Formats: sequence, C-alpha cells, structure tokens
Amino acid sequence: MQVLSKERSFEPCAESGWYGYDIRLSVPIDAALIEALGTLGQMSCILTLKHPFFILRGEGFLLRGITGNCFLRAGFSEKTAPQMAQICAVIESVNTQA
Repeated sequence: MQVLSKERSFEPCAESGWYGYDIRLSVPIDAALIEALGTLGQMSCILTLKHPFFILRGEGFLLRGITGNCFLRAGFSEKTAPQMAQICAVIESVNTQA
C-alpha cells in the first residue's frame, strides 16, 4: 500500500488545538491496514456496520477511517505532525493484492 499524498484538511481543527490532514492511499482501507495501524495506539473499531470504521488514538495524534475509502483523516496535537512519518511507514509496510 502506498501513501499518495498528505494534505492539510479543509476542516478547521486548529481552533480546537488539533491540526488536521487527509492521507490519500493507493488502495482502499482494508482489515490488514486496520490491524497494522492498531500497533500505533488504542484502536476502536466497529466492524458490524455496512461500512466499518475505526478510530485510533495515539500519543499526540488521532486517525480515523472507513473501510473501502482511499483516505484517512489524521489529527495532530502539534502543527509539525511529528508522528506522520511513523504512520506513513506503517501504511506502506502493508502488503495488498490490489
């Protein structure tokens, strides 16, 4: 799986102390990616919905995504998003068949 881009989110988050980013992926979010990202923090995931989603809370960041989408939303407590490199490394370590 590849990270295609990392862009500042259009949603205003800085007012609440978070800096938002959209992380675009080469293939849709699947169970393998969710499992890999789970190593970065505390995962909450609801798999029984028509479109399962997850929220991951780590030290200084939050990720959320919906299975089948080709992007993640990320929020960072620091403007420099120091955890972005680690998150992207985990994403790119996931093998996909697409």
